[in-house]
Amino acid sequence: MPEVAAFTFGEVSTGTLILVALVAYLSSVVGGLAGSGVSMLMMPLLVPLVGIKGIVPVISVAMLAGSTSRLWVFRHSVEWPVVRRILTGSIAGAVIGVAIYDWLPAKALYFLIGGFILLAVPARRIFERNNRQLSGGPGVTAGLGLGYGVISGSLSGGGPILVAILLGMGIKGAGIVGTKAGISIVMHSVKTLAFGAFGLLDIEILLAAALIGVCTLPGAYTAKWLVERMGLRVHTYIIEGAIMIGGIFVLWQGFV
Repeated sequence: MPEVAAFTFGEVSTGTLILVALVAYLSSVVGGLAGSGVSMLMMPLLVPLVGIKGIVPVISVAMLAGSTSRLWVFRHSVEWPVVRRILTGSIAGAVIGVAIYDWLPAKALYFLIGGFILLAVPARRIFERNNRQLSGGPGVTAGLGLGYGVISGSLSGGGPILVAILLGMGIKGAGIVGTKAGISIVMHSVKTLAFGAFGLLDIEILLAAALIGVCTLPGAYTAKWLVERMGLRVHTYIIEGAIMIGGIFVLWQGFV
């Protein structure tokens, strides 16, 4: 298995740590506004620091804190029955995804993660344009959750897939942010335990995740303040552009 972490904190400059903290805060704001996009914005910055094998574990641990803060801020908008139905399948899917992530070589991960990021934006747009609601009972929802769990465990950045599922179920606005946060807390907890079991976590990964997680906490409140005062169309264009650029950057890393 390739090296998990590509750095130690003693080798990282103060300026780099400040930049990581700032991006973590801004990514948290974005996640609170759009319901997703946090991990995809963080990945291009973190890949050179923690390595491709460390990127999904560090984001999973960090986003556990970020999801907790968003759940608290948007707790009155959570659709708890939907949370339970999706988790029925996604927990098992996450464990399968982590096993796939551990098995894949680093080079393949660059192309898979980069390609997934680039495809996530048009896929979400197509889904929203069709404006169709998902039909079917708990079994269908659990099946969709299983697919989301595999993607989330193996590639991270599965937020747009989950948002698309929630949109398809007729959930809108703050309900998406809160419901996604409720699902994400459990998912990131399961993934953290699984990454530890597969030996993909070490002290450097945990410290990096702690730094990012702390910086996401104020971002949730900033996002709530903005959600109450602005439209999201222009913001959506900006964030989709940033995500696409990030995907191209990760793909480029696979060629160098």
